Amino acid sequence: MEYRGYIYQQPHHIGSAVFSLSDTASACIFIYSGMYYKNITVEFEGPLILYKYTEDVMIYKYNTVTIAFNITSPVAGTLDLSSVVNVRSGNPSMYNIDIKNTIGEGAQAVALTVDGDRQSYYGCGFYGYQNILSRTVDYIFGKAAAWFEQCRIISNGGGAITANNRATDTDTSWYIFNNSTSNIVCRDTAVMGYNLTGNVYLGQPWDIKTRVIIFEEYENSEAVSSTVDHLYKTVATAAVTKGQLWPSGSHWINSAYLA
Repeated sequence: MEYRGYIYQQPHHIGSAVFSLSDTASACIFIYSGMYYKNITVEFEGPLILYKYTEDVMIYKYNTVTIAFNITSPVAGTLDLSSVVNVRSGNPSMYNIDIKNTIGEGAQAVALTVDGDRQSYYGCGFYGYQNILSRTVDYIFGKAAAWFEQCRIISNGGGAITANNRATDTDTSWYIFNNSTSNIVCRDTAVMGYNLTGNVYLGQPWDIKTRVIIFEEYENSEAVSSTVDHLYKTVATAAVTKGQLWPSGSHWINSAYLA
């Protein structure tokens, strides 16, 4: 593991590398290939990048770093404590890292929890069983403004993909899935032993003002050249722009990954 030009001497302690960053200056942590079996919390006040070498930064299939752990929320005591990675800061970016909760079927067992503004994850994979980004029971959930671009979303069992926790008309929480719908799939019957056709739903309401905007960019005469102003919609919701989603701007997002 390397950060700020130095080699970290304990490559199995990713959390220790983050903890050693003691100020708010921009920082990068390079993680060597391997399996890191530990749950970690990321708390850092400055812009932070966690990344590793990969043959193709745009996709996850060449990822060679995995952070894994196996604990459930009931055992850990809280959702955050059960997360394999719990990010509690603004301005972090993560590239080409897989995060896996390996506990299997049973209780809530999350891969990633986030609490903070301007977070971004590129070419990463999130895996687990319940209430996480690669399974069944509303595994993308919570109260956030979140954009999912060109994602492959796989359900291993029946249930909902999302549960948005928006409670009021003024709540800024959104989920938007863009250029991802062709990759929303289910495990096939031969592998799982049962047919999921008709048993996987795009979303279920967690609160009365849930907003999940799914499907592709909506092109119309009002759309201008800047992708910030392009309109996005589904048949079930009103149109929304990226400017509405991020009122303070989306300059912190790596534009190479955002359509």
